[in-house]
Amino acid sequence: MCSTVLTIRWNRLIIILFGIFSLAFFYIFVVVTENPKLLEFNQDLKSLVKPNQSTAIILPTQIKSNSKLLIVITSKIDIFLPRKAIRETWGKSESVIFLLGKSTDLVKSELVQVESNQYGDILMENFVEDYYNLTLKSIIMLKYVTRMKVKPKFILKVTKLCI
Repeated sequence: MCSTVLTIRWNRLIIILFGIFSLAFFYIFVVVTENPKLLEFNQDLKSLVKPNQSTAIILPTQIKSNSKLLIVITSKIDIFLPRKAIRETWGKSESVIFLLGKSTDLVKSELVQVESNQYGDILMENFVEDYYNLTLKSIIMLKYVTRMKVKPKFILKVTKLCI
């Protein structure tokens, strides 16, 4: 009786492990290899982040030093109006940084530079703005916060989908 119960449990465990390994195999060999951007990203992360160097194209200049909360919003480069709406509403009372990648469009890059000069809340990093770089944006956010002279007690990361 006891050996039958153990056999059933082992069989269930083997089936569960087989399912987990099958999903991992599917992800690695189908999803990643079918999408070259993901494969390149995974191989080149350290050279993109450069943990001991400042890689920012634009750094924020007007961060409230006494704020306990820093809100970092990952934003596409071309959504100017939602950023303006945040600045005019709840962004007034908290420290807000908009984290962007660089654009291949020179006009958009110039507009962001003007926006940064006006508001001082843009952090633009040296990677091309792309959906597949969202993880990179999160890592860059952590890199930036650890390099801040006055560190906030709390960090809230918000994506553009929430605004």
